[in-house]
Amino acid sequence: MKPYTKGFILLITLFFPILIYLFLRFFGNNKYELPLIDLNKNDCIEIFQNDSISNNYYSDYIKIIDYRFSNNSITINNLLKRLYQKNNVSIITLSETKQNVPWLIYNFSDDIILEFIECEYSNIKLNSFLVLYDQKNQIRGYYISDDPKEYERLDVEIDVLKSNYEK
Repeated sequence: MKPYTKGFILLITLFFPILIYLFLRFFGNNKYELPLIDLNKNDCIEIFQNDSISNNYYSDYIKIIDYRFSNNSITINNLLKRLYQKNNVSIITLSETKQNVPWLIYNFSDDIILEFIECEYSNIKLNSFLVLYDQKNQIRGYYISDDPKEYERLDVEIDVLKSNYEK
């Protein structure tokens, strides 16, 4: 091969990835979107008959609502504490048992919590679960409370929501 052909091939193989990178950098849109899972009915909160929970439920910030029916509260509390400290999001726990946690906790009987879940989330069949709400009070995800992998997914999705609202 002639030296000019070798130089041309080398030049193309070096500059082609650079051109692709520059094109994507200036004309690409690198935005992640979380699906809107379900429109929040917002009609069922009156079941609790508690003004404090209503005010926190309708707030304009990212929040996690934790519905608890299981006995492994220590594990769930530890996983939620890591999210609470890192992401600085609002967490509301609804449980029959009292918890010693730094976020909001409301104690109701399991019957009242189940009645609310049946009214608000007709498609959920879990014992204990988490619900992620965005700043517009729309549901962005459901997560199993007992699974540490779900907390990793929740952490990433909170970061995506925060980055979308910062723009």
